[in-house]
Formats: sequence, C-alpha cells, structure tokens
Amino acid sequence: MLANENVSEPKPAEDEDTPLSFTMEGYRGEPPSPLIPFFWSPGWNSVQSVNKYQQEIGGHLHGGDPGIRLLEPHVNGGPPYFHEVPDTFVPIPGHVHIMPLYSIFGSEELSMYTPGVAKHAADFGCLYLNPEDLAQWNITAGNWVTVEMDHHTCRLVATANHWMPRGLAGVNAGLPHSPVVDLPVLAKMQV
Repeated sequence: MLANENVSEPKPAEDEDTPLSFTMEGYRGEPPSPLIPFFWSPGWNSVQSVNKYQQEIGGHLHGGDPGIRLLEPHVNGGPPYFHEVPDTFVPIPGHVHIMPLYSIFGSEELSMYTPGVAKHAADFGCLYLNPEDLAQWNITAGNWVTVEMDHHTCRLVATANHWMPRGLAGVNAGLPHSPVVDLPVLAKMQV
C-alpha cells in the first residue's frame, strides 16, 4: 500500500499490554515459559535449541514449567491396551465379513456433487473377494452374487482382489445407490 513512499513495510502498531511481540521477524529474546510456541535458536536445530530454554540440560524451563502433566508414564512397561492380543479372525462358512472400502473419488459425502470428481468415482455394484474365496464358492469373477446384509439384499458383481484376506469382502462405501447399512457387517452369501 505504501510502495510509492517506501518499499519497507511499516512496523505494526505497538501494544504495551501484551507479552507477545508484533513484528514480522518475531521476538528475539526468550518469551515467558507459558508462551513458548516452539523452540528455536540461531544455528541450532529445533531439538538442540530446547537446551537454550532450560536451566540445565533435561531440566526445568527458565521461567518454570507451565501447565500440568495430563498423562503419566507407565512404570510397568507399555500402556495397558497392548497386553491383550485379539483372537485370529476365523471365517464362518457361507458368510463373509463385509468391510467398507473408501475411494479417493466419491466416498466423501460432498465429492459426488462435483462433476469432475463424480466421473472418476467407481460404481457401487462390486463385491471384492479374495481369489481363494471365489474358488471355494465356485464363483467366477464378473458373475452376480446375492448378499444378505442387515435385512438388505444386494446383487453385486464378484471381483477378485488379491490383498483382501480370506473370509472378508469389501464394498465401495459412500457411493450413490449403495445400501444404507452400518459396515462392517456379517453377511450371508448366495451364489
């Protein structure tokens, strides 16, 4: 706005009541410990510069430690939720556990309103299965399969998917014409 008078930007207005500094370059000194947004010191990486803000290495901050510690470390090893391992998934004969598969194009609720995104969206009518499951149920990839899930019956095209584990199936989620079903769900297969 003032380039015709001076190419340097004017200094922001001074505020005497604030502990923060309103400059383009930032505050050069050490701010009060509760107001430190990041650790930085010339010539130091951010991890190394934390030592400049402490009374001693690994010690307290110069102005005192702000706040309270919300989570205390566990003395007896890791967090308690790592002690139990879930059971191995065992497929149920004649059933598949259907999981949602989200697409980059179309799964987000508003993306189908954009024509450029909608034209790249996949069709809903595919059921992705492991090739070994297709062979076990004598289904040829490309054939129609009837799936009963949560009181809904859907006809989907069986599609081989090599990264899908056995006993699991996937359907495209969030696409038009998809049934209103809470996924994941256990579904009965009818060939």
